[in-house]
Amino acid sequence: MVYLGQNVRAAVGVLVLSGILLVGCGPESKEVQCQKLKNAFESVRKKVQESDIKSFDNPEDATKLAGIIDEVAGEFRGLGLTDEKLKGTQDLIVDLLSQMNSAIRELPELAKTKNPADIPKVFAVVQKVQKAAEQLPQSLKDSEEYCGTSFQ
Repeated sequence: MVYLGQNVRAAVGVLVLSGILLVGCGPESKEVQCQKLKNAFESVRKKVQESDIKSFDNPEDATKLAGIIDEVAGEFRGLGLTDEKLKGTQDLIVDLLSQMNSAIRELPELAKTKNPADIPKVFAVVQKVQKAAEQLPQSLKDSEEYCGTSFQ
């Protein structure tokens, strides 16, 4: 009987300890996630300011810009946000950056061909970027209000 009591106490102890560990490994606080998002925006601003891109007409500069966008999209993708309000903004930003990157890579190629049949393709690329960009301002505003800070 004593042996059974010790096992029950040990099992309860393990459960309590597991509960403490699980709570400690829970999702990051709203404040931490807001700061991650703000830091990502600051990183983007810094990368753009430090870039030596002069003209989007220059293929070399367009390639550099696409590289920066890839890098920035990776940063946003890797934030690991779980808060639904902030995750929505993160997802919109990643989608917009992906669409922009695609446009930067596709449009120069379409322009080179000077084929009138490619005009609908150009519009389709631009529309994808525009569609992704339309939702972002409100989402950013909502996230800034939610976090009580400005990301700009």
